[in-house]
Amino acid sequence: MIKILYDKSFLKSTKKLSSILQPVLFDKIKELEEYGISHSTLHVKTLSGKLSGFYSFRLNRSYRCLFHFVSQDMILLDEVAHRKDIYN
Repeated sequence: MIKILYDKSFLKSTKKLSSILQPVLFDKIKELEEYGISHSTLHVKTLSGKLSGFYSFRLNRSYRCLFHFVSQDMILLDEVAHRKDIYN
């Protein structure tokens, strides 16, 4: 089981999500915590370039959650946003 930590910017960005996406995010975080990054419904991607060392997972077709590993069994969620905004 993976321990999940939350950055202040992540908590702030969750408040901007619609009431439809907030429960989806909660479910995805539970999947991440229970099954790790290899769970197929998360669609985890390793990022490159200026976001090297970070990963993202899908909430839906348009929204992504950015995270990185603090240790082997601990993840820090950094931000959640529309895919056009999150990778900037």
